Amino acid sequence: MSLVPQFIGVLQLLVGVLSLLFLKPALKNPTKRGSRSFQLFTVSVAIYAFCSGTDLFVADRTVSLWVYNLELLGGVLMGVAWLLLAIEVTERIRITRRLIAGLAGYTILSQLLVWTNPIHHLVLDSTTSINSVNNLVLAREIGFWVLLGITYLLVLVGTALLAVEAIQTTGIRRKQMSILSLALIPTFVGSFILMVFNQIVQYDSTVFGYVGTAILFALALFNSRFLDIEPVARRIAIDAMEDATVTLDTQNRVIDCNRSARELFDIQDEYYGMAATDFFAVIPSKTRLRLSDATNKETDITVAVEGEQRHFTVSVSPIGENGLSGSVLVFHETTRQIRRERQLEKKNEQLDQFADIVSHDLRNPLSVARGYFDMSRDNIDDDHAEKIDRNLGRMEEMIEDLLTMSRAGMTVKELDAVTLRTLATESWESAQTSTAELDLQMSENITFNADRERLMHVFENIFRNTVDHNDSPLTIRVGVLETMENGVKDVTGFFIEDDGDGIPANEREAVFDHGYSTSDNGTGFGLSIVKQIVDAHGWEVSLTEAVTGGVRFEFYVDNFTTETRAD
Repeated sequence: MSLVPQFIGVLQLLVGVLSLLFLKPALKNPTKRGSRSFQLFTVSVAIYAFCSGTDLFVADRTVSLWVYNLELLGGVLMGVAWLLLAIEVTERIRITRRLIAGLAGYTILSQLLVWTNPIHHLVLDSTTSINSVNNLVLAREIGFWVLLGITYLLVLVGTALLAVEAIQTTGIRRKQMSILSLALIPTFVGSFILMVFNQIVQYDSTVFGYVGTAILFALALFNSRFLDIEPVARRIAIDAMEDATVTLDTQNRVIDCNRSARELFDIQDEYYGMAATDFFAVIPSKTRLRLSDATNKETDITVAVEGEQRHFTVSVSPIGENGLSGSVLVFHETTRQIRRERQLEKKNEQLDQFADIVSHDLRNPLSVARGYFDMSRDNIDDDHAEKIDRNLGRMEEMIEDLLTMSRAGMTVKELDAVTLRTLATESWESAQTSTAELDLQMSENITFNADRERLMHVFENIFRNTVDHNDSPLTIRVGVLETMENGVKDVTGFFIEDDGDGIPANEREAVFDHGYSTSDNGTGFGLSIVKQIVDAHGWEVSLTEAVTGGVRFEFYVDNFTTETRAD
């Protein structure tokens, strides 16, 4: 007994209803990538299936042609929606207004072409009729084949994008893309059979091919959680990250991870569904418990990797409301930072030990020598006494500079609020530079954070160095460095400059080196101490020529307080 056309029509209408059922998960997750194009695709399939089924209940040729025109609309929209879906979920092509306009233009043009067919007959020939089972006997023309070819091309491009993404990604992302890349094949095959064997096939096999597509969609939606959990292992944003990234579901099973995570924990590609305890086997059990604690947003851990202790800060971010869909763990490696901190601590200890040596083991014997010299000075020839006194003084100055320099390079840990004007004034008084004049070119409220005692050494050394290497009269100016942004002046640092003789351009790079001095009486440590103190603060210092021809030191400071707006 042969199947009657109406029975086939009912089946095709049911396929349309089946397609609309997939709207629910898409509407439930409207913000997920691919949701809108998936909605458009399911609606377009429903239009196609409803029109194909309705056509079997229509015996009038004119009405049947109207239904067929709407069926072609569903077919064109299927191709457009599929390409948009592939672009959205793979992010391999940017969705631009021009692209949307082109696809919309193609859809509108195709409808204009089919609805005006009675005028030009570019889509269907006038001989198109209805057969005994209410099917249109189509006499297709060049316009139809052009529309079909473009729609097929859209479908193939979208499928290719999904297939490439499936090859190049991993985990649940690979599973999702693999299923989606295969999903439209049954529908495509059904359409191809209808086009090639249209003389043999009485009914539209495209609609029934969609049943296979629907099964694959169900797998993608409910087994691979497409549109349910936001894919984390994005090809560009995540997999290229240096930080190890792992996604867990609500049962603490791994559903995704990037290349860095697989290398760190020595895991192969077959990790999907692996228990977190197995994936993180190299992490001690107590530490793993901290990672699974939702209240710990950030945890510091140490992992032994190939016999090497590596340190990480792990941030835990919930997926979905209150973490109902799982969590993402990002392992940011801090090994270099911790090693550097330890090296700096060791360096500080060594510098502190050196400071003790300078302070006691060198200074004490020198004080004894100074005492004996003072007692014996009257019995020593004046020329000899002057040379001894000068060299003892030079040794005292060198020891003082060595002591200052050893402490200058220590890492700055405790910072105080320092007012630039006050610091410059106190340093000027301490430096005892009575032969020069200080010109302060800033307001009272220029404040920043620094180690006050060490920063005073910077000002004192520059003040003394300037006075020692220039003749009177001499003026030293201290002011602020400013930048202008949106009409507002922001302070970025300060400067110290003079109107003295200056330093030749070819020697400016060497002034901060140990031992550099333009005077035979200098220790060569003064400006080296300045550079070390600036570096310890994490600032920058440069030397250039002042407008007056003297020397200008510029200090760029990145920790000014909110009170540092220039008046």
